[in-house]
Amino acid sequence: MTAGREVFWNVGVWGNIVYVVSAIALGIFIWAAYRRYLLWRSGMPDNRLDRLGSRINSFVPKLLVEVFGHRQILREPFAGVMYRGPSPRSGIPALTVLFFKKFKSNREKRVLPPSS
Repeated sequence: MTAGREVFWNVGVWGNIVYVVSAIALGIFIWAAYRRYLLWRSGMPDNRLDRLGSRINSFVPKLLVEVFGHRQILREPFAGVMYRGPSPRSGIPALTVLFFKKFKSNREKRVLPPSS
């Protein structure tokens, strides 16, 4: 036996099959990327600066509803319930309001002694 190293990281016969399948997969990827490139080249340029005012006016309500209203999450029943449902953070504002309401009502009921 002679000293040396095994070629292809000791993969043996089955490793050669992996290399062939990998080469085929890489070829399919390159072919698909080339087809996508041809599709992009066939398109027409888009003028996105026309009707800028109406585009902004239609974007702002969608921004408010989708981003701040979480409409996409609330469309799905289970995800919406889990997202907006009871959690520790949803109870904090309610507890804060109740605490300050109670604190304010106790403070108003307190009678101070007459000053001399």
